[in-house]
Amino acid sequence: MTDCAQTSTRSRDASRDIRQAADMPLLHIPLRASDAKRSVKNISQWNAYLPTECVRTMVSMGWDYTT
Repeated sequence: MTDCAQTSTRSRDASRDIRQAADMPLLHIPLRASDAKRSVKNISQWNAYLPTECVRTMVSMGWDYTT
């Protein structure tokens, strides 16, 4: 298998894994004030350079307050 084909296969596998993770139910974790403040900051920054759908997915996965 060529390097290009291997890269393509890995890319498809990673895309499938991301889609599956996005479909999984999330646990609700109450936010502290500091978590909420960090969440707002992260979302504002991401909205400046990422597509809206991407930011929504990141938020649904909890990345806004865990990063």
